[in-house]
Amino acid sequence: MSTYGSYLNNAYLFIIIIILTFKIMVLGKRNVLQLLKIFTFTKSKRKVSPTLLVECLEEILSHLVQDRSSLYSCLFVNRLFCRLTIPILWQNPFEYQNKSGSRLIRTYVSCLDDNQKKLLLDNGLKVPDLPKPFFDYPKYMQGFDFFHFSEAVEKWVEGNYWSMPPFLIRNMKFIEQLIGNMLFSRSIGLENFRYYRGFRNIIDYQYFTDIKLYTGFTHSLSKLRTFEFQAFSYRDINSFTAWSDLFENISISTKTIEHLSLFIPHKAHNNKQLCLSLSKLIRSQTNLKSLIIDELTALFIFDALTSQAQYLTFLRVTWLSKFDLLYQLLPICSKLEALEFSQVSQPDSGINDSKFQITQINLRNLYCVDDNPSQIMINTILQMSNKYLSSLLLKNVTAEVLNTLELHCPKITHLCLKISSKQLPNFIQLLSGLVLKHLSLENLPEEPRYATEDIKLLAQTIPLSLRYFGIKFHMSLTDFKSFCKECGASLDAMALYYIPKMDVETLISTVKYSKHIPSLKYIKFGREVFKFYNSLAINDLEKVNKFKYTIGEAKSLNNRFYDMGIPIDMSF
Repeated sequence: MSTYGSYLNNAYLFIIIIILTFKIMVLGKRNVLQLLKIFTFTKSKRKVSPTLLVECLEEILSHLVQDRSSLYSCLFVNRLFCRLTIPILWQNPFEYQNKSGSRLIRTYVSCLDDNQKKLLLDNGLKVPDLPKPFFDYPKYMQGFDFFHFSEAVEKWVEGNYWSMPPFLIRNMKFIEQLIGNMLFSRSIGLENFRYYRGFRNIIDYQYFTDIKLYTGFTHSLSKLRTFEFQAFSYRDINSFTAWSDLFENISISTKTIEHLSLFIPHKAHNNKQLCLSLSKLIRSQTNLKSLIIDELTALFIFDALTSQAQYLTFLRVTWLSKFDLLYQLLPICSKLEALEFSQVSQPDSGINDSKFQITQINLRNLYCVDDNPSQIMINTILQMSNKYLSSLLLKNVTAEVLNTLELHCPKITHLCLKISSKQLPNFIQLLSGLVLKHLSLENLPEEPRYATEDIKLLAQTIPLSLRYFGIKFHMSLTDFKSFCKECGASLDAMALYYIPKMDVETLISTVKYSKHIPSLKYIKFGREVFKFYNSLAINDLEKVNKFKYTIGEAKSLNNRFYDMGIPIDMSF
C-alpha cells in the first residue's frame, strides 16, 4: 500500500475513533456495541494496519470499564473483541462484593497446575472438572480487594468439600495462600490494592499477617497507584503488628502511590510501631496526589502528613470535630485544588471565628456533605479560597454563606446547593452577579416547597451562561411549564430528580414542556424516575421519545466517604 493510501486509511480510522468516543462519552453506551460491530472491518476491503486497529479498539473498550453488560456483549462480537475484552473484565475481579464470588475462585482453581490441584484433593476439597482455560486470567489482575477475595474463598470452600468440613479457617488460609500465590506471581502488576475490615468480620484476622508472603507480592506492588486501608475493627493487638508489617513492606515495595485512603481505629493510635511504619509509608511516596483520612488518624500521623501536604491536589477529611486540623493543614497545601470534609454528628460547639486568621490558598473546589455543617468552617474556608473557588457543594445554605459567596467567590461557575424556601429569594438576588455553567438546587425536606413566584423569578434570573440545571425540588406541572417558558438561559441539559406524579401522562407533559427551552438537548432523570421511564410500554416510550431528547439517568451527588478520587462530578 502506498504511503498516501496508508495515510488515508489511518485518518479514516482516526475519525471513526473520535466518533465512537464521542458517542460513548456524550450519547451514552446503549448503542456502542452496534457501533463497534459496524467498524470491526471484518468485511471491509480496506487494509487497515492491524496494530493500529487493535490499539484503537483497546482505547474504545477502555471507556466501557464501568459498563460490564456492554463488555460482556463485546465478548461475542468476534475473536479479536473477545481477546481485547477479557483483560478488562478481569483486571479487578474482586472490586465488588459479589454473590458469585465462589465462581471467580472456581475459575482461578482451574488455572492451577496439576500439582496444586492435587494439594486441594489432599485437603478434602473438590477440584472442578474444567479444561485448562484459554486465557491466563491471573495475568490480567491489576486491582485486588483483600476482603472481597477472602469472602469469595470462604464461599468456595464451604461448597466444595467431599465430606464434612474440617476447621473452616484452616482451609481458608490454605486456599487463600494457594490462589494468592498464583495471582500475585502471574499478575502483570497491581495498580490498586484495597484492604477493608468492617465492624463485623468472621474471617480469621490473624491471617492478614501472611499476605506479604504471597509469591510475587513485593514485585506486584512496584507500580501501585492506589492504596486503600480502612480498618474499622480489629481482632487483638496482633492485628496492629500485622498492619505495621504490611505498611513497612509497601513502603519498601513502591514509591508510586498517587491516591491514599486511610482509617485506623482509635484504639490503635497508642501503638508507636504502627505510627512509625505508617509514617514511613507516607514519607516514602514521591507522587502522592490525593488523600482520604479521618481526623483522628490524621492527628495520629500528623508530622508525616505535613511532609506530603504541599503535593496534594485533593484532600478529604472525615469525622471532623474541630477546625484546628484543617486550619493547620490547608496553608501547607499549596497545590490543593479540591477539599471535601464531613463532621461528626456533634462537632465542637466552642468554635469561634475570632481565633482563625485568614490565610490565602488557591482552592478551586469545596464540597461539604453534611446536612448541618459548621458555618464558621464554611465561611472561613470560603474566605481562604483567595477568590479562586469555581465549584461548591453545600447541604445547608445560610444568609451568612450567601454573603460570603458574593464577597469572596466571584469566579464560581458550578454550584450544588441544598437551600431552604426562606433563603431562596436571597440566593436569587445573588444569581444575577454570577457567571454559572452548572446549577443544582435541592429543597430541605422539612421545609415548605418553593413558592410559585420564587420559581418564576428563579427562571428569569438564571444567568445566561448556565448550561446545566439540576432540579432536586418538587414543583407542580404548572410551575415547571412556567419555569421553562421564563428561562432565558440556553441550557444544554436539565436533570429532573422528581416529577409531580409517577404516571405516563405526567412524564410526557414534563418532556413536552421542556420544549419551551429551544437549546435543550439532554434530559436526565433521577434514579426512580429513570426506572419508571425504562419500564414504559413501547407505545408510551415512543410518545416520550418523539420529542427527540437524549434521555439518561442523572448522576447522584451523594458519595461514600471512603471512595477514592473526587466523587462530586458536575459534568453531564
